[in-house]
Amino acid sequence: MPEQILAISREKGVPEMEIVIGQAQYGKYVVYLWDASGGNPQQVATGVNVDQIPDKFPVGASVDALQQCLLSWEIIVSAFESGPGQLYSATVIITQQGEAVAGGRFDYQGALEGVKYLGGLVRLAVQ
Repeated sequence: MPEQILAISREKGVPEMEIVIGQAQYGKYVVYLWDASGGNPQQVATGVNVDQIPDKFPVGASVDALQQCLLSWEIIVSAFESGPGQLYSATVIITQQGEAVAGGRFDYQGALEGVKYLGGLVRLAVQ
């Protein structure tokens, strides 16, 4: 699978990431920022969708420090009640100044049987 590269604008400031978990399911997530060589992961955020804490957060401290870094996320979704016909949905959106970065929206959805593990990885290219 080819590496996905997201162009981040130097002029628009530090990007933000938002994670939305839907279909009235329980979800938890963790987000990491890796250096350009793919090492030294730093946890950017961790959370759940059932608290009052917003699931939107900045990615990094400065735009220039993000050059060629990898951004990864892991989401686990499970049903509050078991039974047939359960569905899940999750969306990851990377934005700058409130607008989605080109190619920076990732949608996941489908039937939920047990627990669903979702993940993604992109390389950031500052322009």
